[in-house]
Formats: sequence, structure tokens, C-alpha cells
Amino acid sequence: MEIYITTKNVYGSDLFYVKDKLAAKVVKGLTGRKTVTRLDIDNLSLLGLKIRVSEEAQDALGWTAEEAGAKAVNEADMEAWKLGREVEDLKESRENLEGLVQLTTEVDMDSFGDKIRS
Repeated sequence: MEIYITTKNVYGSDLFYVKDKLAAKVVKGLTGRKTVTRLDIDNLSLLGLKIRVSEEAQDALGWTAEEAGAKAVNEADMEAWKLGREVEDLKESRENLEGLVQLTTEVDMDSFGDKIRS
């Protein structure tokens, strides 16, 4: 799993956020916060997660890509990754829908058979 980190300046302080909603929810479950610290990022990396940090976040952290064990990405890369996630989500939704249609068809056929028998 890849986690994208971006930054936002709030009242003069640089705060770091996980860009993807699903990954953000997981990270919030682990840390108890919406924002992440450098220590959080290091620990997530130790868990084997690939951390990608936006150029703005790297600048705010004073990191190089190598130092963070991360790759600097621009907003276009982040959007492409996000679109890829959306495609995967749509594929999963389609599979779920196909399974539901199949289940519904089987139930309809069973009730149809019951009606013929009566």
C-alpha cells in the first residue's frame, strides 16, 4: 500500500495529511489524529508501507526524497494515483453488483419454481 502525504498551512503551522480517504481513515485509526507527524511517517514506513510525500510537504519537513525513503510526487501524480484508486473501487463495486444480481436471479428463479409447483 502507498500512502501519499501532503501539507496544508493552518494559522502559520504546516500540518501533514494523508491524501487518500481510505488510507487517511486507517492512519487515523492508528494514530488517533487526522494529521501525521514525522515520527508517524517513519513508523508507517517501518511497517512496510510505501510513503510518497508531495514536494510541498518535503519542503515543509526539510526532507529530501532519499532521506524520507520516499519519492517526491507532484499533484498530477497524486491525481493519477487517486483516479487509479477510484477505478479499483469501481471494479470492486461492479463485482459486488454482479454477485448481487446473480443472487437475486437465483432467488427469483426459486420463487418462480415455487409458483409453478403451486
